[in-house]
Amino acid sequence: MYRAKDTFWAPDNRRIVKGDLVAPDDPVVEGREDLFEEVVIPQAVAKQPAKKAVPAKKAAASKPPAGKADDKDSEDGDKGGDQE
Repeated sequence: MYRAKDTFWAPDNRRIVKGDLVAPDDPVVEGREDLFEEVVIPQAVAKQPAKKAVPAKKAAASKPPAGKADDKDSEDGDKGGDQE
């Protein structure tokens, strides 16, 4: 990658701002090599830092477990059938 050393205008009304990164095969670099400096992208070279494992927080149950709710519904359904 190349970083622009200064701000300048390129053909086709393209503005290159100081610090812009461009690919080595970008046509704006050709013939203007002195306006750019070669840089190495740290993310591609450096190892990613190990992330700390954060224990998951348990969420408070706002609903009764599904098994108990189904049992209650089935009991009501049986009572409704007997009452006919």
